[in-house]
Amino acid sequence: MATSTLSITATKTMNQARYRCQTGNLYKDTTITVHYPADSVSLTPLKSVVRKGGSIRFNCSATDGNPSNYTFRWQFSAISGVWKSIESTESRKDHLNLDNLSKAYSGRYRCQVTNTAGFTISNIATVDVQYAPRLSRELEPVTARLGESAEFTIIYDANPSTTTINCSSNLTSKGIWSTPVKMYWKVILESVQASDYGFHSCQLKHSIGSLEITLKLIEFVGGKWSDAITVNPLMIAGVILGSTSFVLVVMFLLALVYITRQLRNGGLVVKHESNQP
Repeated sequence: MATSTLSITATKTMNQARYRCQTGNLYKDTTITVHYPADSVSLTPLKSVVRKGGSIRFNCSATDGNPSNYTFRWQFSAISGVWKSIESTESRKDHLNLDNLSKAYSGRYRCQVTNTAGFTISNIATVDVQYAPRLSRELEPVTARLGESAEFTIIYDANPSTTTINCSSNLTSKGIWSTPVKMYWKVILESVQASDYGFHSCQLKHSIGSLEITLKLIEFVGGKWSDAITVNPLMIAGVILGSTSFVLVVMFLLALVYITRQLRNGGLVVKHESNQP
């Protein structure tokens, strides 16, 4: 029986087809299906700027005719190096909807398409969530003596970082430094007067919104904080009496130790004097 062989090496997608082997009037058909990873995967939109509370929809498209699984991943920044999976709630798994966005959603996104032949990773898309200023640390009261200057440091973050500050007329302000996640304003009150003690207001202005800030100034008097605990004469007397009692107790214990040692060494010697001849 004669045999004919067809060999296909280095299979490519173009080899996926229906093949027929025929001898005379007899023939047999067979189909070759070539499984291959997606040739390319595209994630759109590439760059999105969204305000806090907004939403975004990612679309992941792949040139792949084989059944595939779609996985979306998020990374805070290129420096962090960690990609975290995000589950899609869409019936079509090649879409990702993100709603009510906050600062935590800012970062880099990508899509991975996987099938039996392997996987392909998409381009990187970025999301920048913008939000109004918010304090990074609660403001504590500042203390100052009459005639001195008082300094308040306001630590906050905002996106974009550009902000301006307006304060009461007797306060001056200047930006002092900033980091990728925090901004700092220094507010100064020169030559404090008695009328300056109490509360002052400032406003951080931003393209998205503003933040109202309340500053509190407390007087520093006579080497102690004016809002410190008041010293009561009865408290002083109690401390003195307590110290005296402590000294008496120590003297009693020392006397007791002395008497005990004398008894162990033969007892106390008591001298009697008599007037008889």
